[in-house]
Amino acid sequence: MKKRFLSLGMSALMLSAAVPVLPVSTAVFAANEQQTGDLNSDGTVNLKDVILLRRSIAGGWNVTVDSAAADFNSDGTVDLKDVILLRRSIAGGWEAANLVISKDALERRADGAYTATDKFTGLSGYLGAKLDVTSLSASVFDYSGTRTQTVQIEAGAEWKADVTLSEGYNKVMVRAETADGKAFEESLVIFVPQTLDYAKQALTDLSGVTNARTLSGYINSEGRTIKENVLFRTANLSHITDRAMTLLTEKYHVTDIMDFRYERELNANTVDREVPGTEYHNITMTATEEAANEIFSQNPELFAKFQELQRNAGKPGGRQALTFFQAEIGFFDTERAIRYYESDTAAAKYREVFDLFLNKQEGDAILFHCAGGKDRTGMVSMLMLAALDFDKDIMMQDYMMSNIANAAKIEEITAAAKEYTDDPKLRYDIIYTEAVYEEIMSTIIDDLVRDYGSVKGFLREKVGLTDADFAKLKEMYLN
Repeated sequence: MKKRFLSLGMSALMLSAAVPVLPVSTAVFAANEQQTGDLNSDGTVNLKDVILLRRSIAGGWNVTVDSAAADFNSDGTVDLKDVILLRRSIAGGWEAANLVISKDALERRADGAYTATDKFTGLSGYLGAKLDVTSLSASVFDYSGTRTQTVQIEAGAEWKADVTLSEGYNKVMVRAETADGKAFEESLVIFVPQTLDYAKQALTDLSGVTNARTLSGYINSEGRTIKENVLFRTANLSHITDRAMTLLTEKYHVTDIMDFRYERELNANTVDREVPGTEYHNITMTATEEAANEIFSQNPELFAKFQELQRNAGKPGGRQALTFFQAEIGFFDTERAIRYYESDTAAAKYREVFDLFLNKQEGDAILFHCAGGKDRTGMVSMLMLAALDFDKDIMMQDYMMSNIANAAKIEEITAAAKEYTDDPKLRYDIIYTEAVYEEIMSTIIDDLVRDYGSVKGFLREKVGLTDADFAKLKEMYLN
């Protein structure tokens, strides 16, 4: 798991205008030189400043205030929260309002927490003048509430400390203790985006199976991870070796296998080998079946050619010949694929898939696949991740890893497509047989968010999942 270093600092003077960008993230906690809340700059914080702040927020009073002095809680917004904190500070006994962590260089999430971005250079904040601080500490907690680190900070003109943030959920808490025996705490929840590592997800010991991966270790938006040996995604199992079949059941505990291919895709050369100890579920879903049925029903000779190419796909040059044929007759249409994956027809299939996910027994694992383990498999994986509260970034990383798994095939088919045709659309379709295109999954996710509010909204409205189903899935599949 990758770590990110967060450097915290505190000064008795105002935070300098810029925080240097260092190899580690830097955060500074400082006392304001210009007294926060002194909006009329008369050297005193009183009800006059409250009136100015209220008028500034309300508008129509021709009043402007210094946003740095008015943003009492340093959240980047001047609003009624700042009015409340200002009034509390004036009333006395509310000194905790003067211990603030600001949110500069962090993106606010819908749930009120914050996400560290690539531009993340750290946190800043201040100690109010009322706090005569004798000690300061910074602690980090994980999702379960376990304290992972505490750093004691020596008092001085400038206080600094380094803490470590893990990928996923981090609660950073700063605690100040004062000379009169009081203690004040402020905390901030920060999510460090996870970068998936294909080498950690790939199941390289499943010989005869391509694009084989585990979803174990993915970190969701709450900081929870997918359990080990519960979800696997692969390409078809037609050429899985005996040794790999043994590993599926004995090492990975797979009890159920879902195959999303349809009848015309299956023949003696492509059908899955039967894996002892597992139950096979053929849940057909495809954007090409309707087109294939229309094309082949009108031209039996064309279907015979298709079957011949399928039988010879394992021979030298056979796979490319099949690909070119399918592309030429219009099998691969990305717009049609997007329409299908968002359709009621597909939603009914997703329901079957989730029924299996929901009925998995403790200690068992489910493997799901299609032909190449990239599009239909990628769609089911995306929906499951959404049900488990993963964000779009992880969904997209999971989807795009097929291009890493299939890198050699993509390079080969790209070169062949360029040699075969000058038609850019035909080339695009040919390469799509081995590659995934980011714009396809991104469009699907964005469409579902637009039409249903979220991907989970689609799962609720069209697939029929309930809040109880979502809770059960998280209990079953997440640590």
